[in-house]
Amino acid sequence: MPFHHPPATPQPGSDFTPLVMSAATPASDVRTLIVMRHSEAAYSGNDFARPLTAHGRRIAALQGATIAQRWGQIDLALTSGAARTVQTLEAMKSVGLAVRATHGERSLYSASWEEALALIRTVGAKVRTLLVLFHQPSVAALTAMLTPESERNTLRGGFPPATFAAGNVCTPWEALATWQRPHIWQPRG
Repeated sequence: MPFHHPPATPQPGSDFTPLVMSAATPASDVRTLIVMRHSEAAYSGNDFARPLTAHGRRIAALQGATIAQRWGQIDLALTSGAARTVQTLEAMKSVGLAVRATHGERSLYSASWEEALALIRTVGAKVRTLLVLFHQPSVAALTAMLTPESERNTLRGGFPPATFAAGNVCTPWEALATWQRPHIWQPRG
């Protein structure tokens, strides 16, 4: 399923039809958002083309295995299109992480957390597990802004390369303002 921006007026039955949710959100309406920083990249003159290091590929694969074990598959992965985000996702998939659709969104390369959130809000209702793979400092800022103030103490440790945060989203993507039960997974190794 390719990523599409929603039409100006969502069409009934399309990927962009918002879900109707009651005050008590049933478990079947809970979505998962995974916000991830790319893995370790080599230095080069062209920042957009920076490839992963061998260590970066290994760590990305370990993080992919963690995501696969915990969530099974990703419905949609959004990357900045930079070589290091694309290669991070490839390494994650190499260990069995199933990704139904991928979209390189160049605007994520230099996106602020507000711009990244605006992009997430365009994702269709059929997407249950969303991975957004992009860059610092926006990854950490978006994670903090989505986390209720009372839960921010669970997010200690920063965002070294290949770190991801995940949380439950109990609203349609288009209404995303906060997530529940956020947690950070830092790479080991």
